[in-house]
Amino acid sequence: MPVFPLRYLLIILFTVHTWSVELYAQRQSGRVYEFLSLPQTARITALGGYAVPAADPDPGMFIVIPSLLSQDQLNHLSMNFMDYFDDINYGTVAFTHYFEGLGHFSGAVQYVDYGSFTEADEFGRVTGNFSAGEYSFQVGWGRMLNENFSIGSNLKMIYSSFYEYDSFGLATDVAASYHNQDLLFSAYLLARNIGRQLTYYHDGNREPLPFDLTLGFSKELENAPFMFSAVFTDLYNFDLSYEPASPRQGLSEVDNGGSFQDRMADLAGNFMRHTVLGLEFTPVHS
Repeated sequence: MPVFPLRYLLIILFTVHTWSVELYAQRQSGRVYEFLSLPQTARITALGGYAVPAADPDPGMFIVIPSLLSQDQLNHLSMNFMDYFDDINYGTVAFTHYFEGLGHFSGAVQYVDYGSFTEADEFGRVTGNFSAGEYSFQVGWGRMLNENFSIGSNLKMIYSSFYEYDSFGLATDVAASYHNQDLLFSAYLLARNIGRQLTYYHDGNREPLPFDLTLGFSKELENAPFMFSAVFTDLYNFDLSYEPASPRQGLSEVDNGGSFQDRMADLAGNFMRHTVLGLEFTPVHS
């Protein structure tokens, strides 16, 4: 690997490690801005809720994985809307553009609207109405290092409002991608939602963001319209069971006690909780 890509990769890995040390201890507590984890497009939803490193120019993928931005993705517009349940809906709008000498940029807006609510006092008398919603305004940048490696980052400004409570936040995504056209193989490493609240719902009560560290792979077939994908999520936290042990518990502690079969079953169960497998059928390529 050339020295230039390796240097950038080391910076990315150091940044992810530095932030994940603090976030590891906060993983089990309540998190804010969970809407950032919602799948942004119908394609991402169909693939298990996580973006995959597809080689085709899909704006929905590089909303999540900014290192996928390339010169093939010029002036693309993506608009998505989901009528969730009750009065809740959410959506995304994204656009990409290439600036000579600067690189590839994207802009995106992601929102969730929780609808309107009736306000009443303790005696049941209606006193008015109010609404609630959350919004993310995102700017992304991507750059090719060579024909195989690329890097990218998103910067997000976040606003959340629930009746008389609101909060501002700032977050960033950092990504590195690899693509081999001859092998029709792609991979990426992504650290999402690295950041913090700038203002809190309650004074002095800072809550963690929905940080995630993911590793993804995809493989297309040369003579068949299929793409296989595998995404491994929450890589900074091994135990994702419903009743996890101490946040500082390591793999060796999880393996203590029980029969060998029980330990292997626990290990396999935790591994699969991190794993999202996908198969995409695309009869016609654009």
